[in-house]
Amino acid sequence: MNYAFTHIGMFKTATTYMQNLWLNNDNYNLSWQGNIKFLKEVRNRVAIEKSLNDLAIELNTDPQRVEGNNLIISNEGFSGAYINQLNNQSKGHKFINEISKILGCLEVTNDKLLIVVRDPLSWIKSAFTQAIKQGWDGNTQKFVDEQKLFLFNSLDFRYIYQSYNRYFNNILVLPFELLKDDEDKLWQIISDKFNVPLVNNRMQKLNVSLDDKRIFLLSKMNEMSNRTVNILADSNSYKNEREKNNIINGYNQSKMWVHRRFVEHAKEKEINELYQVFNLSKNDISDDFYHFELPKKLIDGIENNYFNALEGKIEDKYLKDYRKKFIKKLI
Repeated sequence: MNYAFTHIGMFKTATTYMQNLWLNNDNYNLSWQGNIKFLKEVRNRVAIEKSLNDLAIELNTDPQRVEGNNLIISNEGFSGAYINQLNNQSKGHKFINEISKILGCLEVTNDKLLIVVRDPLSWIKSAFTQAIKQGWDGNTQKFVDEQKLFLFNSLDFRYIYQSYNRYFNNILVLPFELLKDDEDKLWQIISDKFNVPLVNNRMQKLNVSLDDKRIFLLSKMNEMSNRTVNILADSNSYKNEREKNNIINGYNQSKMWVHRRFVEHAKEKEINELYQVFNLSKNDISDDFYHFELPKKLIDGIENNYFNALEGKIEDKYLKDYRKKFIKKLI
């Protein structure tokens, strides 16, 4: 099998869309779902400070590989970790250090690496929405305040780039916005840079985009669940520890998908009925829900480790636009 390149995201930069194009292209074999087990194991071991020396590296293709096709190893989780995991977010840089070393030292790979970046402000809003989909609750300011270390690490492009540059010398950085401005150009750049077949197939966006009304409702549903579970967990009168642990652990694993799939697939009438149950109205979705101020450390990090580190790596017009929006936000 011919190795094409490795693609590491970033998180929330149309990774799933790109993966599905590669998956449905006759010229490529994709390792995406086939590397998730391996990725989770690395992430979990780093979190508990367990050695990686005996780690089994499983990078299976999905679906069955075709001999002679070009292999792409792709996962947005290779450039960030620990969203909604406050206790583990201090391990973010160590995770990047370890996963880049493993991917860079694989016998199958060469030095080609693709990274997609995005305007940090829209990225933060998108990351907030994703956190809500994964069980978080509250508004964007709460997300920024409580998960600022995840944001800092995820937007530390300097560290991500330097970590991977130890093993990958042919690194292509592209702006997410190019996919919307001129998708044909984006695929042509990838084809020319890595000398791989051009991706001509297209499809509609795959991830379900939830409107503000549904995201707000999901946040409230998560809040109710989180409060319920926390009260049970802290209850001294709940003496049946085995039952208590089974309920709490089982519910924590299932609630995200029940609530998320409901808001994704419920009819408008059913959404309105839940608004009545929670005594909500559309007027409750104020600007405060998405408004946020950034702490100084994160502002400095974005300026020094994101903008400055991107200089010369993407088209100047995109970097200028990122900075313009960011300055406007700070004024």
